[in-house]
Amino acid sequence: MTVAQARTAVTESERFSLCVVQIDNPDVSAEIVREQCRFVMDIGTQIEPIWNEYYRFEEMKGKLRTTVGDVGLDIAGSEVRFRVSAGAWTEGLPFDDAVSFILSICGSRDS
Repeated sequence: MTVAQARTAVTESERFSLCVVQIDNPDVSAEIVREQCRFVMDIGTQIEPIWNEYYRFEEMKGKLRTTVGDVGLDIAGSEVRFRVSAGAWTEGLPFDDAVSFILSICGSRDS
């Protein structure tokens, strides 16, 4: 369901039903659709608790602290990415130093 459909299902739950048709066979016919379809008459009631959580998320999204130092959180629609700016990695270990560091950790576990 889309966000708009979920909103309508919750706000107009007495008027909104969901019909799901599971198609397992590429040879679809009216009879198969009739046999496979299922109607969820109370979908608004069922999704209302999750809708409320989504609504809280949307309200909080604008208030989130999305940057701390050189790392951040980028939210675009439903995609969430963690941003690591150059300031967070330019002072990182060069390859040989990183290998030495990893080996020192792995070696200390063998002891």
